[in-house]
Amino acid sequence: MELNLNRCDYFQVGSTSQKTMRLFPFGSKEKGTQQKIAIGDNNGVLQFLSVRKREASSIFKTISGAKISRLDLGGPPGSPLDRVFIAQGSEVKAFNKKGKGFLTFDTSMTESIKAMCVHGQDLLISGSYVYNHYVDLKDTDYFLCSDQINDLAVLAQGKEVAVILGCQDRVLKFLKGCDILFEVEVPGPPAVLGLKNHDGGEEHDEIVYGTTDGKLGAVKILSKYPTHKWEMANGKRVGGVLCFDFFDMTRDGVPNLVVGRDDGCVELYSFNESDVPALRSSHSFSESVTSIQGGSVASPQYDELVAATYAGWIVGLSTEQLSKSMGNTQQPSIDHDTQSKIVHLRKEMSELQEKVLLERDKYQNLTKSRDDKHVSAVPTFNVNDKFQLSRDDASYTLSIEVQASIDIVLLQSDTPVDLGEAVFRSENISTISILKDVLSKKATERKIQLDISYDLNDESVRSTLRLLHPKMEYQLLLAKKVQLIDALKELRAHEEDVAFLTPEYRDILDNADKYAAEFKRQPCHLERLYGMITDLFIDTFKFRGHNVKGKVPQLLHVLDQYDLERVLHFFEAAE
Repeated sequence: MELNLNRCDYFQVGSTSQKTMRLFPFGSKEKGTQQKIAIGDNNGVLQFLSVRKREASSIFKTISGAKISRLDLGGPPGSPLDRVFIAQGSEVKAFNKKGKGFLTFDTSMTESIKAMCVHGQDLLISGSYVYNHYVDLKDTDYFLCSDQINDLAVLAQGKEVAVILGCQDRVLKFLKGCDILFEVEVPGPPAVLGLKNHDGGEEHDEIVYGTTDGKLGAVKILSKYPTHKWEMANGKRVGGVLCFDFFDMTRDGVPNLVVGRDDGCVELYSFNESDVPALRSSHSFSESVTSIQGGSVASPQYDELVAATYAGWIVGLSTEQLSKSMGNTQQPSIDHDTQSKIVHLRKEMSELQEKVLLERDKYQNLTKSRDDKHVSAVPTFNVNDKFQLSRDDASYTLSIEVQASIDIVLLQSDTPVDLGEAVFRSENISTISILKDVLSKKATERKIQLDISYDLNDESVRSTLRLLHPKMEYQLLLAKKVQLIDALKELRAHEEDVAFLTPEYRDILDNADKYAAEFKRQPCHLERLYGMITDLFIDTFKFRGHNVKGKVPQLLHVLDQYDLERVLHFFEAAE
């Protein structure tokens, strides 16, 4: 039976790298309370977050710096792992659970740290090709790898540790000291390694791996002869594995395997009687999942999976029912706390829109000036890109992730390239319609035959209208305020005291110049929004084979008396 998990978005930081989020363990004094979150981002900022009433707040934050490429928890043997270690460039820094820094260690590596494990007194790090082992910050072991190192794991063997390197050449290298004990070939380039149940399983000798092409597997170490315990092919062609964790979400006494992939897929597996994983639940995000861990963050009574995405979102998938059943009532009730949050968010959105407009005007004025000191600057973004060969069908898959919207992707090759197929997804049907028209036009000009198919999701129309709703509401309110300015000024000229006016009207009088200037700066915004909704209406039914241009005047009439529910009803009634 599938496990139902409910999503809750907690917080957003800067873009994140693989394995840069962990949950603090429960302390003896904190038992029964929620766990806190430690996360580092590509801006070099480390934050500790606490969640109360499903609202996350930052309780500790460092200043920006070099990109945080790894984050791990450590502590003395036998004590809780509540010390945070981060890798920045070639340095390792450490903080206690209150945020006080107690270590800055320069490894003197010539390359940036890509993978890191902390185990008691042992610090194990690797760059792209070099692995180093430090004991009490003293360099004890060194290994130069023949191929790129993607990740490493540590297996305790008494007082000694064995290290496993996952290399791009599809090999797991087992090291003891500076020597290779043995190598194990796996079905794909291993992207992430870990110990089963965090300790290697019942016999403390089981290594789990996930590959860049989406496969999973486990290797059991039997003396000097390791064996493959299980392998799982990527039959559904989901994304590559970036992270995984073991946590008992089903509460049956056996930890589940939780997997996060680079296509945004989160999967939860249970182990059957043969100790082989079977899929129990899956959830999809719109961006890659860089870190994942099971725990109890929002409510001590409910377990949840906490995931960090590439764009920096921290998301919970909880067993708690977040929305209550409304019975036969037509409209869901909104409690006072939720209503207050909505009002606060609307106010915050309005303030941000005003700031953006002011800064945009300031920027444009500076770039138009003839002063040589002011020049236009090109913004920089963290880009996560991958161009990977699929062995199953001999095709390449290109994936690009950035925090800004993507307008154009330009492909350039020194050799002739034959594209197989391309899949475009968007919540706005008009975007797909434009792409379809442009591709068809270009194909006709070049006499290329295209086979274009599409899958229309009705929910995407409602989603787009809801995304446009705050902008429509704001622009209509602004236009209404500007229309009232002259009448209110005339009233003030004939009345000595205007205290009898409502607070809304007094606000319009007090800020008349600001509202008028803002409306003057953006006279076409409302018309553009009308045009976007009209295009959405036409394109939606064009894909269904209907011409509804004759109903556009009726739609414009509905928009003049704008109400989101009326617009949604108009779209549905037009079918």
